[in-house]
Amino acid sequence: MKNLSKFVKGGHYRVDTLDGPKELCQRLLELGFKPGQTFHIVQKTPFGDPIVIEVDETTVALRQEELRCLRVTS
Repeated sequence: MKNLSKFVKGGHYRVDTLDGPKELCQRLLELGFKPGQTFHIVQKTPFGDPIVIEVDETTVALRQEELRCLRVTS
């Protein structure tokens, strides 16, 4: 499992688990980041915050705080 904040534009990943504050994990679940879900990174801003991600045909922008809750595999 890896932390998503280090990943690159264009990468495809799968959610293994959510690990963090309950409120952030709940928000991620509502956005479609459930275990087993695949997604890819569309764009990274120059300072890496936020990162634009496409999940389940929806495009979302996540902050580093939210990204730290995602544990993924490539």
